[in-house]
Amino acid sequence: MSLQKVLTQTNMKCVPDGLHHIEVIYEYVQEAFPQECDNEVVCDTGWADSPEWQHKVRNALQTLKGKGRIHKTGLERGYWRVQVNLDGKALLDACCGARSIWFDKEHAAALYMDIREEEPGTIKLQPGWSVEPDIIGDYRDMVFEDESFWHIMWDIPHIMEAKGGIMLQKYGKLGHGWKDDVARGFNECWRVLKPFGTLVFKWCDLSISTNEMMAQFPVIPLHGTRTKKSVNEHGTYWILFFKLPREMEMYQEIWKMVFNCMALLADGCEDSLEEAIDTMRSAMLNLQQKALV
Repeated sequence: MSLQKVLTQTNMKCVPDGLHHIEVIYEYVQEAFPQECDNEVVCDTGWADSPEWQHKVRNALQTLKGKGRIHKTGLERGYWRVQVNLDGKALLDACCGARSIWFDKEHAAALYMDIREEEPGTIKLQPGWSVEPDIIGDYRDMVFEDESFWHIMWDIPHIMEAKGGIMLQKYGKLGHGWKDDVARGFNECWRVLKPFGTLVFKWCDLSISTNEMMAQFPVIPLHGTRTKKSVNEHGTYWILFFKLPREMEMYQEIWKMVFNCMALLADGCEDSLEEAIDTMRSAMLNLQQKALV
């Protein structure tokens, strides 16, 4: 298969999303396909003194430009913007791995992202196993616009450190900087999640307790696996977060503030306090209903 066809069929996954000069794109392609990038073969179709493989890269860029994967409008000469086409994509798996938790591993509305790509045969004992994301990306710093997805699946590595073994090969590791990494990851997932969207976090407490992990997140989950008894020794926790619109989050904060203040004033005035709470509750519910209209 020609280099141009490979780049087109893979949506040029070897090039990270972002704004790149053509020379930088050449470097990414050359690193990914060294055998196809022979500088000794010179182009003879209009690009004098340019290697043929670079001509194939430019052709692939033009083809993908027509598909919405590559953008050129308004950019300085020599620059190309590489970004994923989100048309019809409502779901994001931010750390997809081999997509093993998916019933439909090619869901039409899903975008599968991972920080790496692994070919079939990487693990000899499981020759069919592979990691083939739609887009190479880091959940700590995603390229998507704010509020892009209705649902996000976030299944991060479950071990802190490992020197080798099939667990490391298949799932990776968190490393000692995990607290900062998962905090950044959660904030990024929350940023690209639409209001009224859901985020599912999957976790197994092999190295880090679930309570310690959940303490890194600034949002209280809606529901999910709550007790160790539910999952046995080192079982899997499924936690679901629900994103309210910003104005409703504000009302929640007002609720907390008002009730905290009322609790401080509650000494010896139970009847008037109950009446005040009922009045405040009605006012807040009216505000929330208006926000939903």
